[in-house]
Amino acid sequence: MAGDYEYENCDIVPVADPSQVTDMQKMAKAQIIEANMGHPNMNKEQGLRRIFTAAAIEDIDQLIVPTPDGPDPIAKANAEAEIIKKKAAGMKDLALADKATVETQAIHQQSAAEHAQMMSGHLDQDQALANETARLQNLKTASEIRLAERQQTEAERQAKAAEKGEAA
Repeated sequence: MAGDYEYENCDIVPVADPSQVTDMQKMAKAQIIEANMGHPNMNKEQGLRRIFTAAAIEDIDQLIVPTPDGPDPIAKANAEAEIIKKKAAGMKDLALADKATVETQAIHQQSAAEHAQMMSGHLDQDQALANETARLQNLKTASEIRLAERQQTEAERQAKAAEKGEAA
């Protein structure tokens, strides 16, 4: 019996390849990595390296282009553009507020001048009332135009947000 296992007389030859089981295990692990490639914390370059290694792919370095360090340049540019857009909207609002302040001051000065003219007898009350009515009508029209512009701007902003699938 012991002679059956002597090295010189042994005629037993393995038929199965023992590395096949480990290759199948490597490919199963590679499939797990591949299934998680979309996760934001996943290092995609290392994931690809491991998948290609498990599949016994040669020249992996020629296939994989390293990702640049830092944030995505497109996302960064979009964020910067959004900041500039918000600053511009703020500047526009400030300009409108300044314009309204100047208009209000001009109205006060005009009213004071008309009041002085009326008190001095150079302007009668009917003419002063007509002037004030016209001035108020002009202010109302200007306010309605600004309101319509703001509503249009807001509607456009909401439409763009809806196109992008963002919350308004």
